[in-house]
Amino acid sequence: MPYRARDERARPVTTQIQKPWQSSLGVSASVSVLNLVAFLLHSSASIVFLVFLNATQPFLIAQLDGKHGGEVGNRQGSLSGTLVFADESLSIFLALIWGSLADVIGTKYVAVIGYCFISIALFTYTFAQNAWPQLLYCRLIFAVGGSSVTAMLTGILNSYSATFSEVRQRTSVEDIATETEALLGDRSNTGRGRPKKQSHGRLAALAGLTTGFGALLAVFVLLRLPTILAGIHDQKDKFSSSNQKSHDDEAIRQGTKEAFYIVAILALLVAAALSFGLKMDAPSSKLVSGRHTPSPEELNASNLNITQASTREARRQRLRSRLQRRTEAGSWSNFFSGVQKLAKGVLAGFRLAGKDGNLPLAYIGGGLARASTIATTVFIPVLVTRFFYSSGLCSDLSTPDVPNEELKKRCRQAFTVASILSGVIQLVALLLAPLIGYLCDAFTPSSTLFLVSLVGTISYLVMGTALPNDGDPRTPVAWVAAVGIGFAQIGVIVASLALCARGKANIAEQSIKSAQAPEDDAPTNEDIADDAGVSVPIEAEQSSSGAIAGAYSATGGLSILLVSKLGGLLSDLYAPAPFLLMSGLAAVVTLASLTVMIKEKRKQRIE
Repeated sequence: MPYRARDERARPVTTQIQKPWQSSLGVSASVSVLNLVAFLLHSSASIVFLVFLNATQPFLIAQLDGKHGGEVGNRQGSLSGTLVFADESLSIFLALIWGSLADVIGTKYVAVIGYCFISIALFTYTFAQNAWPQLLYCRLIFAVGGSSVTAMLTGILNSYSATFSEVRQRTSVEDIATETEALLGDRSNTGRGRPKKQSHGRLAALAGLTTGFGALLAVFVLLRLPTILAGIHDQKDKFSSSNQKSHDDEAIRQGTKEAFYIVAILALLVAAALSFGLKMDAPSSKLVSGRHTPSPEELNASNLNITQASTREARRQRLRSRLQRRTEAGSWSNFFSGVQKLAKGVLAGFRLAGKDGNLPLAYIGGGLARASTIATTVFIPVLVTRFFYSSGLCSDLSTPDVPNEELKKRCRQAFTVASILSGVIQLVALLLAPLIGYLCDAFTPSSTLFLVSLVGTISYLVMGTALPNDGDPRTPVAWVAAVGIGFAQIGVIVASLALCARGKANIAEQSIKSAQAPEDDAPTNEDIADDAGVSVPIEAEQSSSGAIAGAYSATGGLSILLVSKLGGLLSDLYAPAPFLLMSGLAAVVTLASLTVMIKEKRKQRIE
């Protein structure tokens, strides 16, 4: 009888079984409640510090320029944009490196290191003496940490997601329980549906929801700190200075500096919390060619249980184990092995895209998701401002291209309309995150991405070209389009994250199947390891999370640079051009989603 065909019931089961809450969220059985809470903390914190810095940076530039008697109004907008552009440019390359490093040391440590860099960057902002070039150096340090925590949001989600083997094992356990209940006469649960697919959407939706709460925390709490602290200093020292104006300026500068101190300390606290709470997912150093090298005790146990294993094969396996232990004993060998793996993993996420169609779709969906933030924060205020300028509703506007702070002073009505439209988009995105997660699990992430990108295609087109009264953003059509943009924005975020997790699980499943395929009927080294009751982790199952996260984040960074620069240039030629560009990108994602959906249907029919 072939060696692989023996009774599988004799083999010990070592894989953990998912608990009900883990199964409902689609997380691995190895993820604890503490791990999940830490992940949600990371989801919120990953956006908090970015929102805080982007909002306070123009204010800080104005303070430094005013301190040295510079032209505040002319430099504030252009220099702030230059700093953001430098941040995104560096983050594209760093995301790939962080993703590869996560596959070597684990997503947990990469995330913790990222928050440490964010804390250092925020501290350095308080020592800047001029806006250029010192703020550039500070922003680049922030980019090192920001790219890490952004990439690890996807990486941790991938590593926390349940594998196909865990889903199948829980299904088999439920089937056994159902059959037992039927034999005992309880037929109330007989024939209940089996979980035939993984639930990646709910965890992705939870991440999107907590990210939204993080943005709200930054806006309503952290951004108020400079003003609150300045008010405290003003109350303490209001009688100590004869020059009230210089006293107020100094109080604002001191309050801003202390706010940066507080937020920097907060980043360190987040790093400490994640170091204790996140699950360690680094691949074991004992992984050799995708298989776990069994210890001598495991080999002895296997020799007792397997009568068909030849003495010669067991002897060979012991020799290989000794050689492997000698190799692992050398620290230099481990160091160079890690460096080689880091170098190979930089572009591994893009190479993995050729193995599963969900990954390239996830990457372009993530690009659309990041580009949507530019549409909300940049293009909509520009659209509103140009309407008020061209219609003559704001006579104080000398040009339609003014920063938000200037718009707030010169045309309060235009600023209010732009803020409300952006607020509607963000509110809809926050409220509909659970719905998107449900749709991803009820159907598939690719079909959900098809729906939301189609809605985005129509909504961006309407916002740019179909508003009545010569493009009046105050009409009901504009509000409906804003709701559609919000739905599309959160939809592509959640669906693309779910696609990343699904693609990683599919690749791991392919690796497991190829590794378990018998080459002949003779007992092999892997058979001995399997029958020792040792789980056989495949390296791809563990080590692809970081590579996929790096490629996903790098694609998003590229889309931001493309849309911000190209959209800005086209906007000077034709005002609605940025929305036509966004509509075109959404249409590309729609067609790509449709292609993946068709392939999935064909695959299901064949199976």
